Amino acid sequence: MAEFDLSVLNTLNEKFVLLETQLKHVKDNLEEKERKLMEINADIEKLESQKLSISVDVGSIQVEYAGLKDIYEEKKKQYKDIQENASKLLQLFD
Repeated sequence: MAEFDLSVLNTLNEKFVLLETQLKHVKDNLEEKERKLMEINADIEKLESQKLSISVDVGSIQVEYAGLKDIYEEKKKQYKDIQENASKLLQLFD
């Protein structure tokens, strides 16, 4: 009967060790996933910061582009007017 009790204790001990191993594995997995999540959140924060910075740059560049485009269109019109006037003057001398 003492052997039977020892066998039961050995079986319980094996199950306890197995459960302990599973617990450690799950805990390690959880810690790894939490670490990855923290890394991803840090990456997201960096990307959001970069996105904001680039958005500000895009806005500034759009304003600059619009201003330069207006100047270009104005100068283009002035150049066309000068060409027309020069042509008219040349026609007067012909």
